[in-house]
Amino acid sequence: ITRRNELNDLIKGGLNGELYEVTETWRNYYQIIGRDNAVIDKLKAMPDDFMDPAKRDQYLAECLFLRACAYSRLITLFGDVPYTETTIDIETGLTMGRTPKAEVLQKIYADFDYAIENLPVSSGSVQRATKGAAYGMKARIALYNQDWNTAIECTKACMDLGVYDLYP
Repeated sequence: ITRRNELNDLIKGGLNGELYEVTETWRNYYQIIGRDNAVIDKLKAMPDDFMDPAKRDQYLAECLFLRACAYSRLITLFGDVPYTETTIDIETGLTMGRTPKAEVLQKIYADFDYAIENLPVSSGSVQRATKGAAYGMKARIALYNQDWNTAIECTKACMDLGVYDLYP
């Protein structure tokens, strides 16, 4: 929380990797990624006749969407970050190096692309990830990384869905 009459580490420019806000942000996003990767691993290992393939693709797309959102936030805040697409143990996680931001961004784009292909245009009364959300989030991370062409393509595709309007 920031207050005008009170100095804190953020206002003083003293933010570092030991502060609660930094460590908790890092931990929370990697918990999201770890849980998504666990579900992705289970979905991919499922026998083909276990569930409707279209439903499995949608669940996989939802997980990839969430993983892409989490990595998007991490590279925006920290730049190069450790990247994994599978479930790993703590020891492995602690010894991983950082993956270059540009490489992680391409993997984020691939996750969003899968989500765009496999998510519905509308989720009905239940709030779930949609095709428009995937287009929007891909456009957002593209803007943050000055990838203007990708941002334009995704924004145009989202508008072409015919579902969303600008707030008057």
